[in-house]
Amino acid sequence: MNAKFALAHRLSARTSSSRFGFLLVAIYFGLCSIAIGEELAVNKNWRSIAIKGYDPVAYFTVGKAVKGSSKYEFRWHGARWRFASKKHQQMFETSPDQYAPRFGGFCAGGISIGQKAPIDPEAWLIVEGKLYLNYDKKVRDELAAGAEQIIEKADKNWKTLQKAD
Repeated sequence: MNAKFALAHRLSARTSSSRFGFLLVAIYFGLCSIAIGEELAVNKNWRSIAIKGYDPVAYFTVGKAVKGSSKYEFRWHGARWRFASKKHQQMFETSPDQYAPRFGGFCAGGISIGQKAPIDPEAWLIVEGKLYLNYDKKVRDELAAGAEQIIEKADKNWKTLQKAD
């Protein structure tokens, strides 16, 4: 089984038993996004909290996934970004493009095959100073092994996918 097929299979495995429910939710959120008219697609929940509430700055400063706090929050691209400290919030406010994950915080591997896939905040990688979040640690390892090719494919797909929200 080639890597692209294996990744697509893993990404769809969680939703295979409830595709209809998933489709309804996707349609609902798609319609809500059209009404809001966001600038950039961001991986967020129904409360507009980005990347499952994790602090994007912590990946760079602490070197691990750290849950953010509702005390330290900043709105950017239609999402509520959370941080573990006021300092991290200020760092992000000053330079969000430096700390925000690529591809709106969606799975980098998923974007490379044309899908906005969910992420596990613990499955992350920094490549050339940019944060990439991934569906799981296996996808993260695939990204680490073939970063240049995967990121190149994802960059091409992201041009279309970021507008699809």
